[in-house]
Amino acid sequence: MEAAHAKAARRPAADGGRVRRVTSTAQAGRDRRRLPPSWRVILAIVAVPAAARKRVNELRNLIAHHDHLYYALDRPEVSDAEYDTLMRELRDLEATHPDLVTPESPTQRVSGQVSDAFATVEHLAPMRSL
Repeated sequence: MEAAHAKAARRPAADGGRVRRVTSTAQAGRDRRRLPPSWRVILAIVAVPAAARKRVNELRNLIAHHDHLYYALDRPEVSDAEYDTLMRELRDLEATHPDLVTPESPTQRVSGQVSDAFATVEHLAPMRSL
């Protein structure tokens, strides 16, 4: 019985400073949702390992670089398979650490801008699949 109590996490309660036991990750998740938004942001920053946060930022910068080369300059440096590997790694990290997902992430938006080098073309039949 003592071993179970020793493993249980202790944290201050919001009601008068009493200490409350958090005995499961599900209970901890429910408790986190009760916190004010500013505390949730702090917990998200602390909960995600620094290495994961750093790698996510590196991947986002790499993908943005390759997007610019591919879409704006028409000068890709990596193959489609290598680009897909970078995207897959980013998706996996964001799935493992949902607190790292942002609206600006390449996994949450469509990449690239249409280049001015392409001429406008009128099609004989409507291109409905686009």
